[in-house]
Amino acid sequence: MKEEHLSSAAPTRQPISALLKRNLDILAAVAGVAVLALVLFGVLMGPSPEVAKMEAHLHEATSDARAHFESSRHSEDEFRARLHAAMDEVRSTWGDVPDPQPKVSPSVTWPADLLQMHREGSDNVISFGAPQDVRGEARFGANSIEWSAHEDTNVTVSGFEIHRKIGEGALALLATVGGEDSTFEDSDVEPGRAYTYRVVALTEDPAVADQKPRTDPSAPVEVRAVADFKLVVEAVDVDKKTVTFKVEKYREGTWFDKRFTHRVGESIGRRDPGSGVDYACGRVIKSLSGEEATAELERFEVVFDGDGRVRVENGAPVTERVVSVETYDVFRVTVEGGGLPPETLTFEKR
Repeated sequence: MKEEHLSSAAPTRQPISALLKRNLDILAAVAGVAVLALVLFGVLMGPSPEVAKMEAHLHEATSDARAHFESSRHSEDEFRARLHAAMDEVRSTWGDVPDPQPKVSPSVTWPADLLQMHREGSDNVISFGAPQDVRGEARFGANSIEWSAHEDTNVTVSGFEIHRKIGEGALALLATVGGEDSTFEDSDVEPGRAYTYRVVALTEDPAVADQKPRTDPSAPVEVRAVADFKLVVEAVDVDKKTVTFKVEKYREGTWFDKRFTHRVGESIGRRDPGSGVDYACGRVIKSLSGEEATAELERFEVVFDGDGRVRVENGAPVTERVVSVETYDVFRVTVEGGGLPPETLTFEKR
């Protein structure tokens, strides 16, 4: 009877599959609670740092793309407004522009004179030729050069270059003058030497300066320099064989003068300590001679009548021609040296 009691008290074993089927609802409820907990944790604690960084990069890229699209897309109204603004600027600076809308870049300029030529139907090709009518003249103390801008030039000339060649030497830049100038004096010359000059025109006109800022040299002109001094005989003493000269010397654009008395055979002029001007010219008195000369002097005298009154015909006094003979002395002074040919100066003593 004891063994029967123990056998009835032991539990009966069930399969796992049956157990799971019986408790499936409870397991599903537990899983749902777990998922809900995870969702709530994410909402409350926020996304992970990696997710937030990725989201920020996406927003930034989207904003940049939108801005680039807005700024780069074609706007016909904006294009026309910019074109008209450029045309207004050209009109105010250089002159009127034809109504048709030209296709120009911002660097193109329209000189008013070329536009006028275009409207008139004439050739508007830029012309910038070498200076013409170049002339040279030897003066005391300097060679004077003159020129004219080329007659067909239609750009603004900003200046001129003067190039010089001494004898058979090389051509070199001597000076640059303004665009309004047409003359130049070369005072750095030696008497008797030959100098050749050419002139070049310059421009800063933006329409051509980057292509042709200067012209070709002009035709050459040759000038042989004369002395930078003048000699004038003011007195002669034949007995003492002396001559008094007024010596004029050219220095830095100014003529200075001083009187010197020299005997035959002496050099003319010397340095003046007071002014610092050297009046020495290298000329020497070679000879002195004098002679008597006569000259007929003609004059007209009024004619009087028998009563001592001036005779009048046709409303004007009557005159008659009277000739008289005058005797005077003529002196001749021959000078030489100084790199110049011999020269004879005359002095009349009346």
